[in-house]
Amino acid sequence: MKNYQELLQDILTNGKPKGDRTGTGTLSVFGRQLRWDLSEGFPLITTKQIHLPSVVHELLWMISGSTNTSYLKDKGIKIWDDWRRPWTRNRHIVQVRKKGKDHVDYNGDFSMAGCNYPKGSLEERLAGTWSRMMSRCYNKKAHNYRFYGEKGVSVAKRWHKCSNFVEDVQKLPHWNYKKDEWNNFELDKDYFEANQYGPDTCIWLHKSENIFADWLLITTPEGEELIIDGYSNAAKVTGLSRTTIHRFLKEGMPRTLKSKNKRVKGWKFEYANKENDLLYRYSLIDNNDLGPIYGYQWRRFSGVIDQLGNVIEQIKTDPYSRRHLISSWNPKEIKLMALPPCHYSFQFQVDGNKLNCIFNMRSTDVFLGLPFNIASYALLTHMIAQQCDLEVGELVYSGADVHIYLNHIEQVKEQLSREPYPLPQLHIKRKPESIDDYVYEDFEFIGYKHHPAIKAPVSV
Repeated sequence: MKNYQELLQDILTNGKPKGDRTGTGTLSVFGRQLRWDLSEGFPLITTKQIHLPSVVHELLWMISGSTNTSYLKDKGIKIWDDWRRPWTRNRHIVQVRKKGKDHVDYNGDFSMAGCNYPKGSLEERLAGTWSRMMSRCYNKKAHNYRFYGEKGVSVAKRWHKCSNFVEDVQKLPHWNYKKDEWNNFELDKDYFEANQYGPDTCIWLHKSENIFADWLLITTPEGEELIIDGYSNAAKVTGLSRTTIHRFLKEGMPRTLKSKNKRVKGWKFEYANKENDLLYRYSLIDNNDLGPIYGYQWRRFSGVIDQLGNVIEQIKTDPYSRRHLISSWNPKEIKLMALPPCHYSFQFQVDGNKLNCIFNMRSTDVFLGLPFNIASYALLTHMIAQQCDLEVGELVYSGADVHIYLNHIEQVKEQLSREPYPLPQLHIKRKPESIDDYVYEDFEFIGYKHHPAIKAPVSV
């Protein structure tokens, strides 16, 4: 891996200082390429230890199409822990069931016993949330009791104890967003139209959604049914004013439509959340969801295209095609991703009986990220070659903005002082039936001799 060491030195020597999204700052060069002959050894960095379980499990996770980090966390892999899907209302519309509960009386004294948390801690702030919740539901002298307790809203028995509340609410949907944007997320029971605060009736909800608009069912003249959130969005769809739509809902469609209202002749407007147990809502975001990142795009690009499966089939049936390409860059869904793809595309080429791969990166963290990327695409190339009865050929890395973070420079200098060891060999113990059937135990890295790990902070 001498060429990797040379790239590090190139950046130290020729890199230009640049600001960046994270605020850390980088030394950056533009347009660099590295290549390895995979038949000569597996390209695993030896001048510091690479955590192989992270490489293998992350790749298997991506191949599965998952965007939820639960699998990685179960395996003790933490490389995605600092990222999460951005909050957005651009989510699926789902139906959830109302959660009515029997009223629960409270005869306590609003004591916060057991909630002696450090001043300024999250737990102390949550204890304050508990106190305000209990007051509006049970304290008749509270200024907002008439909107809650007087209307029959109560608190689940378990949450009558402050410490139980503090423990439970950190497990509710959207807790990670609450931690990051404390003042923008509120404890909410109305998502389920619940009449009780409790661990199975509450979520953390953004203020913009906490005042629920009317959900509308609009039927077009062609019979297509549209579920629309609120009058403003309905106005965008139909071209009518909010006032006109509200009148149609209240009074029904008039027999005669004038001016621009003629465009909705044959349309039907009604409220979607009628008198039943189901409510239209935006889907909840799992605390471990990263949005439609790599694996999703590989297996369900735009929700439907299995790029990885298609490419493997193409290599088998039309090996010399120049279209064995997979893209993780989906402009329509970039804003839904925890992190836009750094390694945004890769392409395979069959050369005789060998499979070559090139992967392209818009942005490369050379010290922390690139060693993992190299190993991951090398492993993927081995797997696909095996599935297609080919040998491995070359792996090529092509990077645009290639950089070292300023807080990694001392670590880079330490790594450059070390002499690389010979590359290890990869042995795949069996040939699974498909790309989806590999497991961690299938891979053995033989002769991986390395220098000690070098720790460095991740810029998020």
